[in-house]
Amino acid sequence: MWILIQRKRIFQLLRITENRTWIVDTAATKTATGIKHEECSVCHERRSENTVIPVQDCDHENVTLTAQVDPTCTATGKKAYYRCTDCNKYFEDENCQLLIANLDEYGILEALGHDWGDWHVVTPATETEDGSEERVCSRDENHKEQRTITASGFSYTTDEQGVKVFEHSATLGTANDFAALFAAAKAANGKVKIIAGDLVLTFDVNAVNAIGGNAANLTANVLTSNFGIDGLEGIQSVIELSLGNTTFANGTVSIELPFTTAVPEGKVAKVYYVDAQGNKTDMNAIFANGSVSFNTNHFSKFAIVFENEEQDNPVDPTPSNPEVDPTPSEPEVDPTPEKKGLSGGAIAGIVIGSVILLALIACAVLFLLNKKGIIKLGKKN
Repeated sequence: MWILIQRKRIFQLLRITENRTWIVDTAATKTATGIKHEECSVCHERRSENTVIPVQDCDHENVTLTAQVDPTCTATGKKAYYRCTDCNKYFEDENCQLLIANLDEYGILEALGHDWGDWHVVTPATETEDGSEERVCSRDENHKEQRTITASGFSYTTDEQGVKVFEHSATLGTANDFAALFAAAKAANGKVKIIAGDLVLTFDVNAVNAIGGNAANLTANVLTSNFGIDGLEGIQSVIELSLGNTTFANGTVSIELPFTTAVPEGKVAKVYYVDAQGNKTDMNAIFANGSVSFNTNHFSKFAIVFENEEQDNPVDPTPSNPEVDPTPSEPEVDPTPEKKGLSGGAIAGIVIGSVILLALIACAVLFLLNKKGIIKLGKKN
């Protein structure tokens, strides 16, 4: 049982659709009931064991088959079924043991969806007229999808916001003339996506509008050594980007590059823009899903670095004596009692005690003198 449960979970994780069907163990007759169970065609798990098949009220001698209708890319299908013309009931099996309670809901096969092939040019674009590209579904060659190739010779797709995205490849390390590409994208109020090796640059509409109609000689490179940046430690790679004298200060370019190097303990990964004077600006890059991405409104050098992680509680920079045991020790206790002076309260007590003692002595002296008659103590007559 445990094995069946685990296998079922695996199939669910793989999103394999279970297809349960009834299996007749003992056929019913007109005088005796039968037995059936459900079984998954994928993992063969059994359930609903010993389900009773009612006694038959018909011999089902005249049975017709309705063949299965296979699903298509856009339409559902239906499993095969049988109809007894004697009792006008529908069954899943030819022996009329598995009654179909609701024929409309029985055996629905979901639509398959399209399986598109690669795009290929149907009509080439010219300098003055648009062309077209087409792709065909592998399930049905009659299912086709087309898109426009603009007169400039550049194709585009449409994003979720309905904006046209003009995509083109570039060669790393050399100047790529994309003046016509940006002009076409600007005319369509679209974006530009350039793929140079593993480097992906996406220019938004504002950037395209600023660049379109100007020279657009894009040079892109990714350096893994000989970075040419002084005074910056921990460099892993450098992205060099240039558009010559063309700028796009009011626009944004999204930059994405695969980055899978593990960050050492105690370090953080950063991307810095480094200007001609060596000044650096944090680009607030995002490192996730095996890539690094950030946005910019200018091109230059961008260094991917590992630097020391900032600490919330900085440690005293004064170097410690390496020979001192770091384990805190108990303070040493001097066995000689510490001599302390008298407190104010003790002094007051001594003074009061002395006054009382003097008073007692004085009383004793007067008593003795009175007894010897030297002085008389008592009331006056």
